[in-house]
Amino acid sequence: MYEIEVKNAQTADGETSLSEEKAECTFNLRGGKVYIMYKTAYEGDSVSTSIIISESETVIKRSGYVNSRMIYRAGKETVFPYGTPFGSIPMKLFTTEIKYDFKQSGGIMKLLYTLDMQGDMYYNDMTITVREKL
Repeated sequence: MYEIEVKNAQTADGETSLSEEKAECTFNLRGGKVYIMYKTAYEGDSVSTSIIISESETVIKRSGYVNSRMIYRAGKETVFPYGTPFGSIPMKLFTTEIKYDFKQSGGIMKLLYTLDMQGDMYYNDMTITVREKL
């Protein structure tokens, strides 16, 4: 069994907020890709998250209370709908940097990206760490 820790520092309008989530996860390396899946609670409801990391892109898909499929490609902009119980919000994502190092025992990933939500800019510095659970 593995555990995941996701830390994100998000800056908007000169203010930085920190978020962190931890959960048990499944973790596999196969075919040159990294596969991570975990569940968390969000406002009392469940959210399933899957992360697929390959050489060309990283995809983070969430389903449940919120729904999204965020595609990170270094130096590229992608567009996606962010689904909430109150409706869908169109968002743009520009990835500045993706770095990762994973082995069978786990590893770490760093994502630097900007989220554009209807003209409001959010600068993100995210670290994803996966380790074997002791």
